[in-house]
Amino acid sequence: MLNNRKTYLNLRNSIETLLKLSVVPILNENDSVSTDEIGSAFGDNDKLSALVASKIDADLLIMLTDIDALYDKNPQKFPGAKPIATVFEITDEIVRNAGGKGSLHSTGGMKTKIEAAKIASNAGCRIVLANGRLQNVIGRIIAGEEIGTIFMPKRKLSNRSRWILNSSPAGTILIDEGAMRAVRAHKSLLPSGVVSVSGAFEAGSVVMLSVRSPKDNDNAKAVTSIGSAQLKILAGKHSTEIKKLLGPEHRDVVAIPEDIVIIDY
Repeated sequence: MLNNRKTYLNLRNSIETLLKLSVVPILNENDSVSTDEIGSAFGDNDKLSALVASKIDADLLIMLTDIDALYDKNPQKFPGAKPIATVFEITDEIVRNAGGKGSLHSTGGMKTKIEAAKIASNAGCRIVLANGRLQNVIGRIIAGEEIGTIFMPKRKLSNRSRWILNSSPAGTILIDEGAMRAVRAHKSLLPSGVVSVSGAFEAGSVVMLSVRSPKDNDNAKAVTSIGSAQLKILAGKHSTEIKKLLGPEHRDVVAIPEDIVIIDY
């Protein structure tokens, strides 16, 4: 749903209007009457809460669960596990220690909360994970009391960049290493750097940019100015050939720097 730019902006405007009217909106992944029209749009309320926090430029996201904090190990398996008060970077080790499914009460589990924390962190939003059974827990957190685990923001992305980052890609554009270096240097992606295209997408779609490289995490997302059918024709060709093949009015870049977001795992 939020992959559509118009829908994304409508959500933001709707929530801001409700807040100005002193109305607290409640958003829930699960409909208590029927889930037919929802399906698996977001997957869980953890991710939904992080996406909403990202969309409205929230300063703080509070995730309440049935455990006291994030631990360095699974406390159910390791009695000596210690709580982590502050997380400055969500490392691979933290993701591994998060484990799988949640308890009987917390259906999302710690893993989904870590994934949600990544989304909110990229929006410049702090996240506090705490035990929802604590008395007046929300008020105490807002007052600055050290409760649970706080995840510090990683980077502050623009509203549009967050939309790109959190959108499901309509396809994948495989690019060479030179093109990825250019993209990371905040330069446009040109057709000459495109190796292949997978998936069917139109101009204006969000796509994944990947590179054939020993590095597993060399990826980005971008809004492409050229659809998949045309891009397959232009792959590997110089920018000057675009206007000859598609007409003088056509853009000569696949994506501009402002429409490219590097994925930092």
